[in-house]
Formats: sequence, C-alpha cells, structure tokens
Amino acid sequence: MLLADTLTVDTGLTTAWAYWRGDAFPWHDEFHCSRKFLTIAQRISFMSKKFDDVLTVLQPKRVILEMVEFWEGSDKSRISAVRGDIFNLALLIGAYMSTALRHDATVDLLSAREWKGQLTKEATAYRVHCINGKFYRSEHITDAVGMGFSRDHDVWHLKKEKFTK
Repeated sequence: MLLADTLTVDTGLTTAWAYWRGDAFPWHDEFHCSRKFLTIAQRISFMSKKFDDVLTVLQPKRVILEMVEFWEGSDKSRISAVRGDIFNLALLIGAYMSTALRHDATVDLLSAREWKGQLTKEATAYRVHCINGKFYRSEHITDAVGMGFSRDHDVWHLKKEKFTK
C-alpha cells in the first residue's frame, strides 16, 4: 500500500522531500542551505526553519527521515567522517526530528541501507521511473520519492504494474 499523509525526507544541506497522498505521484521539492552561513549552528537554524515551513504547509501525520550512517567501504564516507560532515548531518537530522515532533507528526528514521541497499543513484532513478514513469530534476528528490516507494515491498521490487496518472 502506498503512503498517505506522509513526508519522506532525503536529509542534507540540500534537503528534498516527497509528500505522499496515497498515490504514486507525490508532491515534491527541495531546499538548499545558503553558502552565506559559516557555522554549523547557523546552517542548522536556517535549514530547520525551511523544514518547519514545509511542515506548516503540508501538515503530515508521519515523517520519515533518512538517517546518517557510515559506509566503511566508501572513501566518500570516510572523508565525511574525518571532516565532521557525518556528525553535522546527524545534528541536522536531530533538528528535523525535533521540528516534526513539535508539529505532532510521528517520526521514523530510515537508513539508506534499509531502503535502497546497494543501489546506485542511477539504479534508484531507473527503479523510480519503472514504478511511476517519472524522472525527477535532482537525485535528492529521486531519493525522497524512492524512500516512499520502498515502504511497499512489492512496489519497490517491481512486482506491481507501473502506475499511470
């Protein structure tokens, strides 16, 4: 069964979201952290306000946030850990979680490993396209949409017919 009244969120300094209404064509968008903010506290404050604005408009009952994880075999993940980016992302996720709870939404945390396993960005985009015929303007939006589809095992594993609008 497809999600309803649920917001799936690909978290990061570019945060993308998909709002599910019970069909295969969620509303979606993304927002970015301005480069003018020099400290992590400024960035988190700015991004939390943007996220609060989304929640105020959509009023989801449930929010699913992609949580941070360390990929041991990934050079990108190791570099992010050394630079502190993984820790900063964890702080942002915590801020989003707090914001969602203030809006009386239930919150679930979902790792990329849980929802897409080892799929590449390209494979994720292809799978989403196979489900609803759409290609999205950014990989972040595609991930937010993919997270939502992954909550239905048969849909995500292409065991149901393609949805059409």
